[in-house]
Amino acid sequence: LFIIWHIGCFLHFPPTAVAIMVVALLIIDNRGFHVDGLADAADALLSHKSREQKLLIMKDSRQGTFGVMAIVLDVLFKVQLVAVVAPLASWALIMWPVWGRLGASVIAVKGSYVGAESGLGRWMVENSTNKELFWAALFTFTVSLFGGGAALLTAVAAIACGFCLHWVWNNSLGGLTGDLLGATIELTEIFTISLFYILII
Repeated sequence: LFIIWHIGCFLHFPPTAVAIMVVALLIIDNRGFHVDGLADAADALLSHKSREQKLLIMKDSRQGTFGVMAIVLDVLFKVQLVAVVAPLASWALIMWPVWGRLGASVIAVKGSYVGAESGLGRWMVENSTNKELFWAALFTFTVSLFGGGAALLTAVAAIACGFCLHWVWNNSLGGLTGDLLGATIELTEIFTISLFYILII
């Protein structure tokens, strides 16, 4: 992401255009898993259905209105935030995905899996312990130290965001699914880069 930003700037592309390339690369690199999880979570959790029906909605491969809106808003928010943050601190693009995954580490360790499917999401939740969270936090904090106080506070906020989303997912579904892991990464990325921008302006 950092390299793409500087290549785009070297070629004198408009900041918003470069930001679109950065966000597109982030989505493509994850094969769309996380935005798909966010969309499925939005369709399910905003449906006002029973817990069992919400789980069925999340397994449905079709996207509903809330899911499409979630993807559009996610991309728009990220493009706009990258366009204003990167000119001020382009190195934050290196930390940005790490902050998002620290939030997911929190819920993977603290949550329990409620989905019926067996896949990477279930494996992560059932095999994550406080040891993994410790190493994830230590790595994130250590690297964030090089970015100063704003980056370090953002890393702390990523953990707080993870705990908040853990509470939301538990109250909504009683636990986690793979889609909610992806949704957590997307939401934590938006939250952390927004907070980082506030801290550096």
